[in-house]
Amino acid sequence: MKYPKVTIGVILYSGEKYLPYSIPSLLQLKYPGDIEILFLDYGPEYSAENFLRKTLSSQQLGSCQFLKSKNKLFHSGGHNLMMEKMTGSYYVCASNDMLYASDFLKNVIDAFIHAPEYGVAGVKILSWDFLRHKKLPIIDSMGIGVTRGQYFFDIGQGLPDTSLFQENKEIFGPSGALSVFHVSALQSIVWKDSGKRNEYFDEFLHYKDDIDMAYRLKWAGVRTLLVANAHVWHNRQVGVKEKSQWHVGTLVINRKQKTKWVRKNSFFGHLVVLYKNVFGHSFSFRLKLRISLSLFFRFFYILFREPTLLYQVVVFLKKYPSLKSKKQSMSVHISARDIQSFFHL
Repeated sequence: MKYPKVTIGVILYSGEKYLPYSIPSLLQLKYPGDIEILFLDYGPEYSAENFLRKTLSSQQLGSCQFLKSKNKLFHSGGHNLMMEKMTGSYYVCASNDMLYASDFLKNVIDAFIHAPEYGVAGVKILSWDFLRHKKLPIIDSMGIGVTRGQYFFDIGQGLPDTSLFQENKEIFGPSGALSVFHVSALQSIVWKDSGKRNEYFDEFLHYKDDIDMAYRLKWAGVRTLLVANAHVWHNRQVGVKEKSQWHVGTLVINRKQKTKWVRKNSFFGHLVVLYKNVFGHSFSFRLKLRISLSLFFRFFYILFREPTLLYQVVVFLKKYPSLKSKKQSMSVHISARDIQSFFHL
């Protein structure tokens, strides 16, 4: 059997300290098909590319392609650019703060081959203690979880890797830290704006872009599989823990630990996700009421604790015409009830 060609895209920003560990593990993947690796360097004077070329041999780098952008496109725009350049049948949205098991890619593609009804895959992301250079048997993410009130979290984060996490299963969406898309899945959600590059990730979003994409893929009828025997290790920068570990105090502490940039873009991203994917769709009245109450309490908290974030409402209104166009162009092939079945209590 001939394995399909796979394109792997990695953005090399704010992570030079990881490169001596992350990139060699990526280059040592054992996959029986062709691999195309694309790097996009945002660093000053392309410092990441220069570092890799100095520390790795030309034989190690092989046919890796280094793309450049004078503009910082962030996660969404950077991967959109690489998706436009891809020549593989699958695209791996990868990260540079991660270690890769040598068989992770083969295991993912094997899962696709045996379950062709899926167009997207997530993997078991475990924790990497970078300071001690240890791979930990602790879950970082088993995919995106979403509550009925539309709070989003990484499934299993912080829990030990036990028998609970050993089976493949369908999930709402993959973690933005690592996700794998069949080209047909990407084509089902592409937004084409005249004179601009095609958008797969929404380039308005610098945070929660993976959640927006997971929703749009769901609406388009594309299913996502969590491949439990495909392993990577991630040095988590920002995250929200498994819902079972939440309480008000923990949520407030976690929020304070996030930078203002993250909190600002998270709030804006939340507004966009709800506008495009929840409001205006045929969810039950009870669910819409619960979501509206959750949004009200979020606004109430921000008004008294972080009032400067309310400017993101102005930003949202300025971008509303384009957001409306994006929402109207979305493919909808399943019912709200089908999507609602993935919501946690």
